[in-house]
Amino acid sequence: MKQFLDRFILYFPVLFIKQYPYAWIAGVALWSWPPNISAAFFLIVLLGILAIHWREAAWISEMRRQHAPHGETFYIERLPIPIGRAVRNITILLVISATLAWFFSGMFRLGFWQTFILVFGFAICYLDVRFFSFVTIYIVTGGGIAIYFVPSHTDYRLFFSFKEMAEVRRLDHIEKIGEKWTVLSRLRTASSGLLLVPRSPKGFTRILDGEILLTPRNVDEFLKYIPSTLLTKI
Repeated sequence: MKQFLDRFILYFPVLFIKQYPYAWIAGVALWSWPPNISAAFFLIVLLGILAIHWREAAWISEMRRQHAPHGETFYIERLPIPIGRAVRNITILLVISATLAWFFSGMFRLGFWQTFILVFGFAICYLDVRFFSFVTIYIVTGGGIAIYFVPSHTDYRLFFSFKEMAEVRRLDHIEKIGEKWTVLSRLRTASSGLLLVPRSPKGFTRILDGEILLTPRNVDEFLKYIPSTLLTKI
């Protein structure tokens, strides 16, 4: 049953689920109506948020079933939210929301606080990656590396087998991001990381035709699960 439910939620694209912020607009705009009307829209928002997190958990479960069904190697690293960036952007959003609320207060029969909450809540829900950056999860299995990456309203669920890799380079000091690098990380800028070099000159996939840069927090722990024959250091 769990497998069916996991595949069920993974079937729905993120773009479809991320329409729930529009229910926030309706819920706030109608909160002076009978409470059960607004409550229904806020329930949709809650279900949308839960569905996003459910997808992440479902993907991890699916990777475990496919690549570690009997307790094989399965190391998970979920990159944290960049707190500094989030605080800065949310502060800017508070100022913008207050400005818009002051300007539009009284229009559309919405008061200052109602407009403020409408703008702020919608932006946080719909533009979440701008405030909390890209959702990024790495999993190292006995056969390769799985990556869950959500840069916008599209998610990428990738798996690169060790057989596809020519080497895994540990980069302790990155001065400049390579032109052919694809950065799959929550960090906008990286000073260190791991570079996956494809064995094929065409790259790992048609979409990712060059090297791939990962930025795990605990590089030493991450490398414990990578075959030593692939490791090099710069």
